[in-house]
Amino acid sequence: MNKWIIISLVILLIVIVIIIAMIMNKPSSVSQTNDNTQTLDGSVVCTDMSCLGTNFLTCTPSELSMNSGDQSIQISIRGFVNEKCGYRMKFGDVVAADCNFAKANLTQKVLNQMFGNPEGQDAIIAESCKQ
Repeated sequence: MNKWIIISLVILLIVIVIIIAMIMNKPSSVSQTNDNTQTLDGSVVCTDMSCLGTNFLTCTPSELSMNSGDQSIQISIRGFVNEKCGYRMKFGDVVAADCNFAKANLTQKVLNQMFGNPEGQDAIIAESCKQ
């Protein structure tokens, strides 16, 4: 199997696990409204995937932290560096995905694929992410 296909499948599996964990661990008291806050350095602390997705499309520095059992999950958008948008996903202290997307690749299709929905963007993700 091609190395990039394997990497894409691993990323897809990680994203699916995160989405399932978020659904299972979402407290009923959490409001569906936008409860996100902005830090002093200008980055956004997201409370849901919708916030993170919107900020991915504009490469707005953002962070979403979750817990699944004893495992912490952190997804961050670091903003533009050298004309590329930095994206990182960590499980505890282990980096699961470290990506740098070209501005032209900040699309809904790439976002959907990063969040576990096949959109035919395997090559872009494989080119943009390292394991």
